[in-house]
Amino acid sequence: MIRLNENKQFPSKSNISYLKSISIEPVVFLYMLAIYINIPTDEALLYRQVCYKLYNISLCNSINKNQTNISEIIIQKYASIYVMYYNVVYTIPSIFISIIYGTWSNKYSHKIPMILVNIGCILSTIVNLFISIFKSNLSIEIFFLSNLIFSLFGSTSTMFSIIYSYLTYITTIENRRESIAIIESCLMFGSTIGSILSGILLDLTNFQLNFLFIIFIHFINIIYILIYVKEVLPMKENIFLWKNFTKTLFIWNDIKDSFKILFRKRKFHQRKYLLLTLAALLCSILTSIGESSIVYLYLKKYPLSFSQSLYGIFRGLKSFALSIGLLLILPILRYLFNINDMTCTILGTLSKCAIDFLYAISYSKTTIFMIPLFGMLSSYVVVGIRSYISKICNSNEEGKIFSIISSFESIDALIGSILFNILYSYTINIYPNFIFFLACFLHFLTLPIFM
Repeated sequence: MIRLNENKQFPSKSNISYLKSISIEPVVFLYMLAIYINIPTDEALLYRQVCYKLYNISLCNSINKNQTNISEIIIQKYASIYVMYYNVVYTIPSIFISIIYGTWSNKYSHKIPMILVNIGCILSTIVNLFISIFKSNLSIEIFFLSNLIFSLFGSTSTMFSIIYSYLTYITTIENRRESIAIIESCLMFGSTIGSILSGILLDLTNFQLNFLFIIFIHFINIIYILIYVKEVLPMKENIFLWKNFTKTLFIWNDIKDSFKILFRKRKFHQRKYLLLTLAALLCSILTSIGESSIVYLYLKKYPLSFSQSLYGIFRGLKSFALSIGLLLILPILRYLFNINDMTCTILGTLSKCAIDFLYAISYSKTTIFMIPLFGMLSSYVVVGIRSYISKICNSNEEGKIFSIISSFESIDALIGSILFNILYSYTINIYPNFIFFLACFLHFLTLPIFM
């Protein structure tokens, strides 16, 4: 059980005023805008390519939302397994890249890793662009190349480990939680607009225009980072250390030191609290990632039979509700009840349980569209835990601790994707709702840790 000593005073870790350093928020928005246009587009493209692999093009084009024959079930099973393999290729390299980027950015530069992540997204999207053009003439396994490139340049979790590390340099302990909430809100607004646009663009245009638009957004983000994002490390130190750039590729001692941080002795039993909160965060992420990896298939399947536009609108509403929860509800709760980090995580966990329960009992679109309302507080888990961990760690540890968390999140995402996709492929004929009852139960298991 975790109890934060509310009377404990933590020293400020940065003299840089957050209000004078607002520069990272547009990076988050643009990145998430592109990613959330890309995710549904990739899912739809993968679903199409699986159908082309199993059947001919004319049959795949004839499958409509009311069809419930064996073809749909077979496509769903194969697509679920391919999603699992897809995530394996994506996750394994990103585990090591997250650690390298995290420790490297803590010493040298935050801007360069941010740019590299966006470059990786552009190259990955170009591969998918070619897949969409050549249709059935290319093997479906080429999707693995797309994800491999994405992960080798840094995954989404890598990007946010760098962003949160950067945030610790431009904020103080006193405004850290609010700053994280603003970042999460930019994330949610970007994902809201991206999700809605993805379905509309696909229904009105085609895969090629979607992918070109994604490339354009990442390109704009790179330009913004180069021009407007300021480095927070001393310039003289940067110039000196850049001379030894090649040495940064071999930082095994830094990696080893990063893992040691987790088990370093701390005052007030904070090592135990750190490990407990990390375990709870990983359980929550495992469940959330596993669930999200099969939601597209679940909603596309009869009787829900979501179209691409409807799926995009649903994802957009979820993200918008999360933004409202962070921008409006969280400040109100803090003002009226002065809630601490652990209370945030409890509220977030209960909200996640509600989401999974609604998925599990839903047989109509009306019930599904209640999920954004009940899931409005679900992002409080990440906000509360990240804020709590940043208060435990020293300033010279934060880059490393967030890179370790990012790597654990990647491993977690891999396990969650494998577990949930295998279970879904085996239960789709019997009881596809089972996967969401399992997710609800796993989220509920973390509640005692925060009390």
